[in-house]
Amino acid sequence: MGSSDFYIEEFVDRRFIVSLRGEWTFDNASAIEQSLKTLSAPASTDVEFRCAGLRRIDLTGAWLLYAKSLEMEAEGFKPEFSGFKDTHFKFLHQVIDQPHPEDPGIEDKEFTFLARPMAALGRTTTHAISDIGQMAAMGLDGLRRPSPVTFRETINQLYEVGLKAVPIIALMSFLIGVVLAYQASTLLTQLGAGAFTIDLVAISILREMGVMLTAIMVAGRSGSAFAASLGVMKLNEVNEEVDDMLIMGLPPNGTLVLPRVLGLVVALPLLAALSDLCGIAGTWFMSVTLLGLSSAQFFDRINDAVTLDTVMVGLSKAPFFALIIGAVGTLRGLQVKSSAEELGRQTTRAVVEAIFLVITADAAFSIIYTELGI
Repeated sequence: MGSSDFYIEEFVDRRFIVSLRGEWTFDNASAIEQSLKTLSAPASTDVEFRCAGLRRIDLTGAWLLYAKSLEMEAEGFKPEFSGFKDTHFKFLHQVIDQPHPEDPGIEDKEFTFLARPMAALGRTTTHAISDIGQMAAMGLDGLRRPSPVTFRETINQLYEVGLKAVPIIALMSFLIGVVLAYQASTLLTQLGAGAFTIDLVAISILREMGVMLTAIMVAGRSGSAFAASLGVMKLNEVNEEVDDMLIMGLPPNGTLVLPRVLGLVVALPLLAALSDLCGIAGTWFMSVTLLGLSSAQFFDRINDAVTLDTVMVGLSKAPFFALIIGAVGTLRGLQVKSSAEELGRQTTRAVVEAIFLVITADAAFSIIYTELGI
């Protein structure tokens, strides 16, 4: 039986047992490495690493342990791990679990023409469910463990995604109102119903177009910014900011994810309200110049056509769209690995997925509100 500061050796029933003890952490890395150099098992025995008196282990200690097990495996032993706590295995899985390469010929041999698209659909569905789970986990973890800088960072995100987006949202919405009013008046005038132009355009903007176009613009502007900024932090060769935050005790979900999502949830409804006002302003401009209506006639028509329910139907969608954009953008950013190519791919993926999900959610809301008679 032998021992060191970090393990105890035992030989029981033709099994060479190494019981770990102490703290296998980065601070003790050099001492652990020197101690493991003297560890050797008798020939023709099974090797088992036990948790025993292990108090703490981090990724460095787990890697040193795993490297020693590989060395023994190359010598003909079969190392095993037993008795470790879940907190220990959380690190061990990161270094032990390795993906197995797939046989490129399996798909051609076993998959039929119908099975291939079904397998692709299954993989896509699995990845989508996994993404939803990761988004929910990030949000809940951020709420459970908010960082001390969460409030300050949320205010900063309100400025970035809200106030800075005001000019482009206002201009876009005004022009959309102008275009919709012009196209609608041209068609409805041919049908002898030009007076209903204001009704059609106002309801379309307030219920659907205003909030949806705002969400699409925000997805392209802020969703890509979320993915790019977090992705750069994740790139190991740049600055390893996420790892530095963990060392300082700042949870990434509470510092990086939660402020961005909260800022977007607050800012998007306000931007949607601004979009509605600017869209109505564009409709007013075209009605006065094209239809020859006075401002009083325009606002009388708006008052008759638009109700509070019409306005609230559109604005009620904004927080949900904000959650989608924020969750997708931050998730894809944190999934960036270690290359600039991966950063660009995940940023593009964040924008495309966010816009697709926003349009899908808007369609679902439209059906629900119509069925409810709202």
